[in-house]
Amino acid sequence: MSKLIRMSQRLLSVPGSGIRDVMSKSAALKAAGKDVINWHIGRPDFDTPQHIKEACSEALRQGHVHYAPAAGLPGLRKALAQRAEEEYSV
Repeated sequence: MSKLIRMSQRLLSVPGSGIRDVMSKSAALKAAGKDVINWHIGRPDFDTPQHIKEACSEALRQGHVHYAPAAGLPGLRKALAQRAEEEYSV
């Protein structure tokens, strides 16, 4: 026997999560046969490459266990900018 759950108008007025909209669009594109990489909630549909796993393990051993600054790590930002410039001329 199932029970119907009544929700208050206040609860019903709370907007849905934007990421869920992205997930729905991604699923629709996949269903339509499009090649989609799902990075929208941090779960790509492929395994993490071994060299990245090893780098993460080493970073943990070195004590890098806290959130990065909101603006990002300066060294990483510089490396990403350099790569973008080399690969995409930006």
